[in-house]
Amino acid sequence: MSEIIKGTAGVSLQFKLLDATTKEPKPAIDVTTLFLQYIRGSSASTKTSLTLLASVTANWHPFGAIEIDAIGSPGIYRVDVPDSAFSSGSREVSVTVTGTVIESSSRLIDLTDDIINGIIQPSNYKPTWPAVLPR
Repeated sequence: MSEIIKGTAGVSLQFKLLDATTKEPKPAIDVTTLFLQYIRGSSASTKTSLTLLASVTANWHPFGAIEIDAIGSPGIYRVDVPDSAFSSGSREVSVTVTGTVIESSSRLIDLTDDIINGIIQPSNYKPTWPAVLPR
């Protein structure tokens, strides 16, 4: 299981997508035929169609997706999860990619507080470090 700090933005996850019939990795999927669904705690699920990213290195875009490497790692896809999936108010989120040509693929993620030195920090906390570190 993965952990992500509550309030983290711009999260991309990798999913291994398997063919619904052969159960083998499924390369070259038209990602616009797939859906991303997430459930936070016991809340109702949110389900939206995925959109094709311009490239593997494209900037993060909510509900964006693309196959990472069809030759070297067939069936592994980058999926950009909307920020609302990781907002405060829940201890976990289940993120699932679904579609008619694939087996559903899910990731359960624990949402954690930002803890530094045993103190819970707000999600927008940015530590300031001294310009010169003590010796």
